Amino acid sequence: MALTLIILLHSVVSQTLSSESDKVALLALKQKLTNGEPNALPSWNESLHLCGTLGPSLANLTFLRTLVLFNIHLHGEILPQVLDLSHNNLHGQIPIQLTNCSKLEVVNFLCNKLTGKVPSWFGTGSMTKLSKLLLGAKDLVGTIPPSLGSLTSLHNFTLARNHLEGSIPHALAQLSNFKELYLGLNGTLPSNMALAFPNLRNFLVGGNYFNGTFPSSISNITGLQKFDISSNGFNGPIPPTLGSLNKLQIFQVAGNSFGSGETNDLDFLSSLTNLLILYDNRFGGMLPDLIGNLSTHLRWLSMDVNQISGTIPEGIGQLIGLTDFTIIENFI
Repeated sequence: MALTLIILLHSVVSQTLSSESDKVALLALKQKLTNGEPNALPSWNESLHLCGTLGPSLANLTFLRTLVLFNIHLHGEILPQVLDLSHNNLHGQIPIQLTNCSKLEVVNFLCNKLTGKVPSWFGTGSMTKLSKLLLGAKDLVGTIPPSLGSLTSLHNFTLARNHLEGSIPHALAQLSNFKELYLGLNGTLPSNMALAFPNLRNFLVGGNYFNGTFPSSISNITGLQKFDISSNGFNGPIPPTLGSLNKLQIFQVAGNSFGSGETNDLDFLSSLTNLLILYDNRFGGMLPDLIGNLSTHLRWLSMDVNQISGTIPEGIGQLIGLTDFTIIENFI
């Protein structure tokens, strides 16, 4: 039976105190694992120092399945032998040697300083089991390679906080398991979102340079739970068909140019959500009476800086779960 070994190296305030306490813990673990056998794990002894570098000998651990190096202030370039490397200070390009890791299922380089383009070899090599590709690393450039459409097991793809350009490639529509998409790029959204990503659960592309109109086919992604396209350049109406998304929990469209100042701008409010962030747009008209029919789990309703007029419907008092309601800088 293959061994699963998880190595957790925590960052600490006091290196001395942490190293000493960690050494004691490791020696106690050795005692339990080896039943006191004196010749077992000989390098785990009183002279053990929990500091230094991660050597290439890690590549000799043929049964190793999981190596977690989360938030330990690593620096330098990425070693081809090593991988969760999120929240560190790694730089350079993503090494092509990763294509040798045919059993790898998760690549997590979130919150580093990686440079270069998103490698096309992720989809052309032997990494057929890859299910999570998390590359939110600040300084990646270029476009999303269409070859990623070959990663048939991929269900979580993150490219937030980068400097990418172009649009979402149609090749990603081949990914039937695709559920979570977090992007940082510009361009337009596919008009057939429901056909491209029918199983999507989370669609988060806030703070980018997307433009165009609201993709009405979103209404057909019936399992959608989180939707954020805030702080982009979208405009036009939001379709009233969003009411069919009865699993929707978060809906954020703030910081765009949605609406026209007309009376029917808010007809889409029939959606049952827990979080409605609509501020800084051009929504006009009066708040509809049906606002009282929204989910009693609705917690946050933000409608500041729009062109809403009239009075606040009494029905809003039926939203017993509402904790934050803001509607300043309107015509109420």
